[in-house]
Amino acid sequence: MCKYKKRKVVLKVLWIIKYTWKLYSERLMTLTGVYGFWKYVSNLERRETRRYIEMFYALKYRSLASAVPLAVDGESTSK
Repeated sequence: MCKYKKRKVVLKVLWIIKYTWKLYSERLMTLTGVYGFWKYVSNLERRETRRYIEMFYALKYRSLASAVPLAVDGESTSK
């Protein structure tokens, strides 16, 4: 076996040992927990997010909702 192939096999084995789904998922869950905790504690971007939602409601949703026709009782669309 040539030097290049040995190195390739060693790297592949190291990759399989170091990067498994179990290790990846544990790391992801840890980072998710840390991020969630700090977001809750530090109140990140809540004011900005709320203002964006209010702006979207005022600019788009209100006009769209007013354009919807009212339902009429007693009428049916099927024959």
